[in-house]
Formats: sequence, structure tokens, C-alpha cells
Amino acid sequence: MCKDYSFFVGTLVFVLLGVGCQPSDSSLGLVTDLYEGSESSDPNGMYIFEDELYMQMTGADLGSEVFKYDGVDIISVTDIAPRSGDSLPALFVAYKEKLYFSALKDEYGRELWVIDGNRARIIRDLSGDPESSHPSGMIVFQEALYFRANDGVYGVELWRWNGRDLDLVADINEGPSSSTPSGLTIFDNNLMFSATVNNQGAELVRFDGSLIHVVADINEGPIGSRPDQFTTLGDVLYFAAFTNSEGTELRKYENGEVSLIRDIAPGAASSNPKYLTVYKNALYFAANDLEHGAELWTIKDGTAEQVSDIFEGPEGSHPESLYATDTALFFSANNASTGKELWTLTDVEPELVADINKGAIGSSPFGFVEHDGWVYFTGRTEAEGSEVWRTDGDVAELITDIWAGPDSSRPQELISYKDQLCLAATNQELGRELYCYLTADLIPIRRVED
Repeated sequence: MCKDYSFFVGTLVFVLLGVGCQPSDSSLGLVTDLYEGSESSDPNGMYIFEDELYMQMTGADLGSEVFKYDGVDIISVTDIAPRSGDSLPALFVAYKEKLYFSALKDEYGRELWVIDGNRARIIRDLSGDPESSHPSGMIVFQEALYFRANDGVYGVELWRWNGRDLDLVADINEGPSSSTPSGLTIFDNNLMFSATVNNQGAELVRFDGSLIHVVADINEGPIGSRPDQFTTLGDVLYFAAFTNSEGTELRKYENGEVSLIRDIAPGAASSNPKYLTVYKNALYFAANDLEHGAELWTIKDGTAEQVSDIFEGPEGSHPESLYATDTALFFSANNASTGKELWTLTDVEPELVADINKGAIGSSPFGFVEHDGWVYFTGRTEAEGSEVWRTDGDVAELITDIWAGPDSSRPQELISYKDQLCLAATNQELGRELYCYLTADLIPIRRVED
């Protein structure tokens, strides 16, 4: 028999939902039908904090609130928007042994909240009215929590919370216009990010804990270079940036200087480097040199080189979703004959792992996560739709068919938690709910090898 137990502590509501509802064979996956019937609880934003899995979920009685999973039960944590209202919590981050997040409440709008012991509380109504400050980009740096937000006076700027005081770091783009700090990344004990500066557009900015510095006016004039995809490798910060003369190309910040790695697509054309990923002390990414199309590239001895021409000719294989483990680099790519499929690089040349969805369409694998010696991901076939697969680099195995048949359960937010693989997926009878699998007990539905 399934039982729900609820109790209140402070301003938080704790509800144990679906106790005893898991099947005896817990490898079957469904934790509980939180929003009973075909309605969806739609779990998302999964984040591990103090050995519990936190997320946003929607219940019929509580609406959209913070819930947590302890490996056995789903527990409701907050009721910020009372009863069936929706606080739509998102962007969880741990700071000083507390869990912070963005949440919506009618009288405040969307603001920064914290779960503090036995209660959830707002840090401050930053905009001072029902308008939202929309805090985002949270990152812990030099013992403070930094994020971007709009207080309605200075626009979207950089803010800092030290556990006691909340203050504006700087009005980077002076006046009510926004600097919109983006891509906040810690590098060499500095906070690096892109921000719009007066008369310079969006450029690379450095914050050392005291002062804001514009690192370089990479693309002179009001348009800016719009740097993004910040990735650290050793003593170098790599990123993509635009200039009128070279387009969007890969650059680096090293020893206080910004320089172009290579004009991969010559002249004003853009190679559009994407999916920057560190593997075996090297940087890999997708880029288009126009001659070979979008292919896999790497930085070797400080120079950008194409790894392989997977799809020969100017069409390109369009590598996506690069994911590195200690032993292999996984990604999706199209070699013309198989469509977008699962590839791996372990040494020199990329190899096709498996033609999961036979034919020219491909399985379009994405959402890679390593768990218990395997890499799990979402892939699509004509027979099973979009479901959970796994690979060890040599084979691919179908693990779930949550929505039986060719319809898709659309697994997303795959996360390794304790001895379980957890994810959100859709079933025709239960809607979108939380599934967690004891992977040691899983028996693959079928196996595909190249």
C-alpha cells in the first residue's frame, strides 16, 4: 500500500510521497507518480546537495516547488507559493553549507532564495516590488556568491552575497543600461566573464575581488567581441570571440594577454568554435574551416589542428555534445552513411561506436553522463523512439523503453546519484516523472556494435 506522510517545520513543508510505492525490483526505475495520472511533475534542475538530490517538481497540492530524493523517497521541501501556487525554483547552487536558488513569489517576483536550516527565505527583494530581478549565473568565488541580477535601477549587473550582505559589485555599464555579465568563470584567482562596457560592446572582463578590469577591446567599437564558451586548460583560458576582420574564432587569455589561436575560417568568415572540452590535457572543439565543413579540432602545441575529416568534403560531420571521461572523448557526428551517431576518440583517430539507428537519419545521441563504468546518454531509434542508452566505448546498449514502442520518453537531465542513474522521462500513462535505476541490476534490452 502506498502512503504519503506530511509534516511542517518552520516555513518549510516536508512531505514523504509515495512511500512503499517503488516496485520490489527497483531497477524498474519509476520513483513515484508524484502528479498522479497523466499529468506531469516535470522534474528538472537536478542538483546534489548534502548527499540528496534536489530538483523542481510539480505536485497537485503544492504546485511547482523544491523537492528532494534521498535514494528511496521523494520529499517535498518548500511551499514558497502557498498551496498549489508555483514558485518554479531553478538554478540551485551550494554556498556555505546552504542551498541557494531562484524562485518566484507573487509579492516579490523572481528573486534569490535559500534553504536555511528548517525554513526557506528570500535573501532580498532586490527590485523592491513585484518585478523580478531574475538572478542567474550563480558562482562561488573568494568565499562569496556572485550572480547577475536587475534591481530596476542599474540594469542587469554583477552582485555579491557574502552570507550577510548583498551588494552591487559595480555598475559596469553605467546608468540603467545593462552590462549583462555572462559566462562567469574562475581563472587564476580572478572571475572572468563577458560584459557590455560603455561604448565598447560586450568584451572580456576580469574581476580580482576588488576591481573590475576590461581585459581587452578585442573588437573595437560598440559591437564588441561577445566572448563566450570560457574553458580553462592549465594556465590558459580559451574562449570564442568575434571581430569584424576575423569573424568568430578561438582565442586565448594567457599571461595577461589575449591572442588569436588561428583564423580557422580565413578572413571575415567565422569558424564558430563550439563544445570546447578538455580531454587528456588537450582542448577539443568543433569548428568549420569552410573547406571541410564543421569537424573535430584540437589544440596541439598551441596551434589549432583538425583531428579528422569524418564527413569528407565541405558538408562536415558537425560534431556535437562533446563529453570527456578519463579514457575517451564521446560525441555525436554524421559520416554521411550513418547519420548523426555515437563516436569516440581514445587516441589519434575518431571511431564510430555503433550505428544505433540504422540508416541515414542517425540516433542523435546527447546528454552524456558517466556512471559506474559506463557512459549513459539519450538516443533515438525508429523502433523505440528516444530512450536511455549506455556505452563502454566498444558497444551501445539500450537500457530503457519507458514509453513502449516507437514513441519517445525523451529522457533528459541524466545524473549520477549514489548507486543510481536518475533522469526525467515521459510515459503515456504517467506523464513526465522521476526515474532512478540501480544500474548494477540493469539488464540491457538489446546491444548494438559497429
